[in-house]
Amino acid sequence: MTIDRATVKKWGHECGFELVGIAQAGPVPDLHAEALGNYLSRGFAGNMVYMSRNLEKRIDVTRLVSGATAVICVALSYFYAEQISPAFVPAGRISRYARRTDYHEVLKNKLRRLINRLKDKTDSKYNFRAFVDTAPLLEKYYAAQAGLGWIGKNGLLINQQYGSWLVLGEIVTDLPLENDLPAESLCGNCRKCLDVCPAKALVQPRILNASRCISYQTIENPAPIPEDFETLISDRVFGCDICQEVCPHNQGPRESSTPEFQTNPELAFVILDEIERLTPKQFDRKYQNTPIHRLGLDKLKRNAQICLRNVKDPGKTEKPPR
Repeated sequence: MTIDRATVKKWGHECGFELVGIAQAGPVPDLHAEALGNYLSRGFAGNMVYMSRNLEKRIDVTRLVSGATAVICVALSYFYAEQISPAFVPAGRISRYARRTDYHEVLKNKLRRLINRLKDKTDSKYNFRAFVDTAPLLEKYYAAQAGLGWIGKNGLLINQQYGSWLVLGEIVTDLPLENDLPAESLCGNCRKCLDVCPAKALVQPRILNASRCISYQTIENPAPIPEDFETLISDRVFGCDICQEVCPHNQGPRESSTPEFQTNPELAFVILDEIERLTPKQFDRKYQNTPIHRLGLDKLKRNAQICLRNVKDPGKTEKPPR
């Protein structure tokens, strides 16, 4: 059976993906490769040393999957309109993507369904490998090339209908497919995301100094958080959505169609003075299968202690957006 681009996209939507597009496999343009090298040499990746590994694969997906001709790019929205206030205070805020089931397994399950369908219809003649956020693959670059959206000035993929509240996945294959056209950037002269960041982590459009980012400090950084960063964190105990909240394309986006991404009210906030008493078993029971579980109890306690000091001083926190 001959499978074309339209068929793959149709099946992708039937498997539950809101966005599906095809990018051509191959090395990224020299300009992008040079930009990545410059980014790493400036230390903007912080302690994320894995970004410096397997660079030859990161800039050329055909070195990651030999013989690859296409990258099937998919996205799920995790946005649900919500008006949630903490039942108790003091409370720490949780980034929107982490208030629900861990997206890794949700995406992987849907990707497996799509791969099984592709294999069944091609008699396993072709190879398909699925990736979700864990391989040396420039997923936002390929998603933009596949027309899923454009890379905004906050460094995130933005879609005109769904905004930037998206999680991405890929299937790299040697199935010959015609590629989609890249989406046009609609950021224009807007620089709200750059100006609003309290830590000035966006040093220029699309260039994030991760070591200055609140999300990096509260999630990725394994070391103690620098003192001069503590006030900037405010009451954000896990992640930060500031640069997304102000984006014009995130004002009233289309809601997610993924039931697993319905917000769990118990995950919207963390009761800060309870975290210190949380045992490993209690932590596992409450946060299993959520992004917070991957953070680990020790780092959650580290973050909660900082947030608790901040919320006790009203001058160090701002009110959550309604």
